[in-house]
Amino acid sequence: MKYENTYICPICLDQFSDEALEEKSRNRLTLEDAPPKSLGGIQVALTCKKCNNSCGHKVDFHLTDRMLELDAKAFLPNSSQFVTITKNGKTVTGQVKVSPEGKIQVYHSKKKNNPSVLEDYIKSLKPNSPESIVELIHKKSRVEKRLFGMALLKTGYILAFAKFGYTFILDKVYDKVREQLLNPDKEIYPEEFWTEQSTFLKQHEGVHFSTTKGLESIYPIFPLVTPSMIRRFGTALPLSTKPIEKIVENIKEFSAGDSMKFDPMSGVDYLFDLEAINKAIAWIEKLKD
Repeated sequence: MKYENTYICPICLDQFSDEALEEKSRNRLTLEDAPPKSLGGIQVALTCKKCNNSCGHKVDFHLTDRMLELDAKAFLPNSSQFVTITKNGKTVTGQVKVSPEGKIQVYHSKKKNNPSVLEDYIKSLKPNSPESIVELIHKKSRVEKRLFGMALLKTGYILAFAKFGYTFILDKVYDKVREQLLNPDKEIYPEEFWTEQSTFLKQHEGVHFSTTKGLESIYPIFPLVTPSMIRRFGTALPLSTKPIEKIVENIKEFSAGDSMKFDPMSGVDYLFDLEAINKAIAWIEKLKD
């Protein structure tokens, strides 16, 4: 060990002493939210500031933006979006807001529009008339699908670390996860490792072992919460028994009507319950036979 009392950042695997907990430390240890705080996440683990900042800034906003976009495009209560509106050759910008009761209103700012064009546009509107139908164009998305997936991977990985500590993540099978999180611009981890299913309910939230044949993996299920909706996602993380590419291949072939089977682990303390840890390790070893 590098230090007598050491902490290993789960993403970069660098080692830190107690001094890294101090504010003045150059690369101090920081609390990591999983999922992102903007989507209802809470602080569950420590990562170094460098990993927290780089991974968060590059990928997390893709997750938040995508959830808010889905809310806005469906005009869900409590959602809002900036749009371009065109009618009879006149184009203005505005913000669409949906109240908690579902009432849709459009707000226009004179600062963001040509005042004379905006005035003509407003005059052309006739309440409850077919002549007032307008073309609404959504703002171009900043979200990249692959980086959206990387944000899900980061959340699932941090939740697994919070559940198990170093029991599994120091295995070389997780090098691919860490390499991907440290290099979000590269294609390292297979893309289709995550699922969003309406069958995921609150009671399913948590970090699980998937026991479905061919899909044996660590499988965190977590909610992403916006002011409008709760969506739940599952992410497949590898065990030492099978490459993640094979697991993902099996996930893609998994029938939509089939149900994945999980070993329930709620209430099991894998950080301090040695018996529980040994049982989990024995199950994994048995899979190798």
